[in-house]
Amino acid sequence: TRKMMEDIASFSDGTFNVDVFNEMYWGISGEFLIDFTKCFALSFEVFELRVLDHGGLGLDVLSNITTDVIFVLPIGRRISPLVYGGFRFKRFWNTDYHDSRSFSPVYELHAGMGAQCQLAKKSKLFLEVELFNKSQSEYIRVPMEDMIYNFQVESLGINRINLGVRFSF
Repeated sequence: TRKMMEDIASFSDGTFNVDVFNEMYWGISGEFLIDFTKCFALSFEVFELRVLDHGGLGLDVLSNITTDVIFVLPIGRRISPLVYGGFRFKRFWNTDYHDSRSFSPVYELHAGMGAQCQLAKKSKLFLEVELFNKSQSEYIRVPMEDMIYNFQVESLGINRINLGVRFSF
């Protein structure tokens, strides 16, 4: 995964530091996919290991509820286009009491398109490009820790790119 979006808050007076809660990253993840038919599936993200652009690592293991509905257009035999949409719900646990992420959950609605290519009988290569994202984020103005801001952002464009392989068992 390459996440292209980032929530950055800045103030013109330059007197405040800002905690960034939504940062660009490279990642690798695992998902659980229920394939109802050849054209319709439900995906649940199990874990994601992130290498953050500003430094550091992040690991989400069953801490987010990320669910996508995937519809593969029945066009072509080996390569088929797909569309998907879903939501992500994130709750931060074991955070410092000054960390506003622990006060309120963060949500995200997203949609995109892509393609999948049949590699073998039980494996498929896929590419997904998230094109729409509506998310809620929070940040806190430091040193005035009682000033917590909650905002929503809608984005249309390339927000996230997923490239991977799905295996059937």
